[in-house]
Amino acid sequence: MTVTVDPIANGESGASVRDKLNTLILGASSGAFGVVTPEDLEALIDTTPPAVPNGLEMSSVLTPAAVMTVAWDFNSESDFLYYDLQVREENGPWVSYQTSSTSQTVPVRPNVTYTARIRAVDKSGNASLYSDEVSHTVARDTIPPAAPIGLKVSAGIGTAWLKWTANTEADLSFYEVYESNSPTTPLPSDDATYKTITGTSFVHTGLADEITLHFWVRAVDTSDNRSPWSAGKSLTTSKLPKPFTVTTDVLFQPGADEVNRLSWTAGSITFGVPGETPTTLAVAAGHVDWSADDVYVYYVPGDTVLKTTTNLPAVYSAEGVILGLYKGGYDFQLVMGKALIDGGTIIGRTIGADQLVTDQAVITGTAQIADAIITNGKIVNLDVSKLVAADVTSNNVLVGLVNGASVKIAPGQIQISGSATLSSWIDGGDTTAINGAKIATGTLLATSAVFGMRNITTDGLQFEHNKPAVNQLSWTSFTMKYIGDDGNIASRNVTAGSLTWSSGTVYVYYVMGATALASTTNTATAFQSDRIILAVYRGGTDLVSDYGRTIIDGSHVKTGTLTADKADIATFRTNILTAGSISTTMLASGIVTASKMSVFPSSTIVSFDPTFADAAAWTQDGWAVINTSGTYNSGRALDKTGNGSTFWDNKWPINPRKDYELDLIVWQSDATSTFYGVWRFYDYAGNIIKDAQTGWPSQNLTSGNFYHPSNATTTGYQQFKLPIGPTGTASIPSNAVYASFGILADYGLVGSRTIIARAWMSEMVPGTLVVKGTITADRMNVTNLSAISADLGAVTAGSININNKFLVASDGTVTIREATTGARLEITSDHILLVDNT
Repeated sequence: MTVTVDPIANGESGASVRDKLNTLILGASSGAFGVVTPEDLEALIDTTPPAVPNGLEMSSVLTPAAVMTVAWDFNSESDFLYYDLQVREENGPWVSYQTSSTSQTVPVRPNVTYTARIRAVDKSGNASLYSDEVSHTVARDTIPPAAPIGLKVSAGIGTAWLKWTANTEADLSFYEVYESNSPTTPLPSDDATYKTITGTSFVHTGLADEITLHFWVRAVDTSDNRSPWSAGKSLTTSKLPKPFTVTTDVLFQPGADEVNRLSWTAGSITFGVPGETPTTLAVAAGHVDWSADDVYVYYVPGDTVLKTTTNLPAVYSAEGVILGLYKGGYDFQLVMGKALIDGGTIIGRTIGADQLVTDQAVITGTAQIADAIITNGKIVNLDVSKLVAADVTSNNVLVGLVNGASVKIAPGQIQISGSATLSSWIDGGDTTAINGAKIATGTLLATSAVFGMRNITTDGLQFEHNKPAVNQLSWTSFTMKYIGDDGNIASRNVTAGSLTWSSGTVYVYYVMGATALASTTNTATAFQSDRIILAVYRGGTDLVSDYGRTIIDGSHVKTGTLTADKADIATFRTNILTAGSISTTMLASGIVTASKMSVFPSSTIVSFDPTFADAAAWTQDGWAVINTSGTYNSGRALDKTGNGSTFWDNKWPINPRKDYELDLIVWQSDATSTFYGVWRFYDYAGNIIKDAQTGWPSQNLTSGNFYHPSNATTTGYQQFKLPIGPTGTASIPSNAVYASFGILADYGLVGSRTIIARAWMSEMVPGTLVVKGTITADRMNVTNLSAISADLGAVTAGSININNKFLVASDGTVTIREATTGARLEITSDHILLVDNT
């Protein structure tokens, strides 16, 4: 029996499809079809996609509304269903439109580029390939946005906070802020102080205390049209009052003379800032009569009388310290400068506590929190330069943001692949894992890497060879800190100790969790996974005390000890070669040239953190610590894009009677911008010195800034050096005790990127010239040995040739002559030959 079933057509009714399927089932069960192959079934289903749509084109208009029309040619397939049009703005995501028409209208923004692509889909769900992409840039408009409204400003300690109402224009691009010391409204042509702000808020940090600033904001659309400046707002930054401590022997007597009178006796009062020498003054007796309200008894440092007021702000305006609160009768509460909780009010200059617990806190102004622990917080908008998380578990929402939730994040650990996690100091295999500052991996590709120290710090550790006797090594007690397996910082007090060397190499190492150092000559013992080698000793003065860390940065290797059977180096080049000792069978050199040969370093860095290791100290005002090639520094640099006037107040001690050298290496992306290196000097009390000095490129005595370089421009790296001191180019204030460094970046306000690769001050140590003495060597191999005079003693050589006139051959023959021909004297073991000119 022959059974014929027509292919299922696109758009065929459900009843017809059901009948055909039933026919197939009955035919198959009766055996009428014989064997039904997959090819037979596939022939019943349409798998052919439509053709790729042609003729894709785009056009746009700005009026009456900014719209773009995308059009294309019609597909003629009988089973065609719809088109899948995709459009994206600039490099944004694709947005899909499904239509059966041959055109689509899309809302757009002026002066923005759009890209489109299209494919066709038939009734069986078969889709063609996407067409080639077509791009179109909408024309610019000339209508500027409206001026922003609702500008509000609030002042913090060294901080200005701005907020405003968002503009509603569809083509809005960003906002600009103008900041000025003058209340005069800026002109439309005035350049903004801060540009490309995408949100409706702005924060300016690092401001001086108690300064008044004025702000305006304007909107910019995608066609670069700028709105008028908004209404201006002003603020004055706050000042954090100094913490005062006060003690007194004055006796307060409420209700003693009269019912509502507070009297106090004469006495003395001692006050001051913690850590400084306190001041003691005598104060007179006095009294105050209460009638209503709370009476604050306070003291203004330096006065000889106590003062009273019912106006609390008056106390703070006078920078006074509250001694007590009087409410009439016998109700007197002694405060003595500490916080007073009175009903629902907390009164005091500073509230200090190890823990502050409250069910609800409402802050109506601006809050600045230096260090806070929030157990369960809901933050609507969070803007941070760094986010540190101690515990991010695997079901946390952050995991979904990292590699589609396939990355495991646990306390102190990030596992990238495999199934193992790092719970000790070392792990490996085919898993790549990050544990604190450590990466365990089979293969590691990096621009720079540090190995061995495992993020430990040793505070107070010093090694000394030949102590207490020859071939003995001793070390001081110290504190060892490291990241433990639980992700917390572990601290151990390690005792002092010593060892005696007899032979071989002794490894001094620390075992995780121990309170004493251990030593061994067995490398298998020293290099176990739970220990770190801190020193290597081979007797005498052969000590390497920075063992355990190897830094590979590009083509540079820095390590305490480098051991190899053979080092094949085509060229060994260095500006300075510093070594405790150089041991070699032969040291060969074509020529060694030096004006001086110094037996100790010619300079010592004295400035704060020359390697930018303390990131927290440097990352201010948008600066970031980045890793670099290490050509000019330790492998770290400071990085910022845009204008920034930042000063780092970490000081270092100096001596104005010594010579120093300032060394600054800066990179800029835009040669039209300028920058300043800022150096400051402080007296013994920490006050900035503002006296004029000689030799500096420029100086601002109002702020105490000495500039090197001044108004400099560069692209790429450029080094700026300046000798300062008694014999230097520039002078140092004679009363200077400390120095510090800052930078004014992108002073040209062109959005340039600035990198500080080096910023340090070095003390110039005079070298020692080897003029007279003795040079002793088992062997000296030089091309040319020159000296005014030389007492060589015994000279052992294969042959000797002095100016081709005095020659000693390898067989012992001595020849003395004036020229290569003519008269000569020749002496051998068996004769003396004298030859005259004939």
